[in-house]
Amino acid sequence: MNIPKDVIKILETEIDGMEYGLATLTIHRRGSSIRYTIGRERSFLEDTYIKGIDESCLKNGRNKNES
Repeated sequence: MNIPKDVIKILETEIDGMEYGLATLTIHRRGSSIRYTIGRERSFLEDTYIKGIDESCLKNGRNKNES
């Protein structure tokens, strides 16, 4: 089975610029009918996103997880 070059190119496009994550190519086959799906899952390092900050903490200039 040969995967069409345009499908590989789309997969490579999904991978470009991704520092952390997962790109998958899934091939669905039913008889002679073939369907390709590409999925992308972005991952984030723990300290790269805001967790648990509410408005009162922002007004006080601190994170609610800080004591």
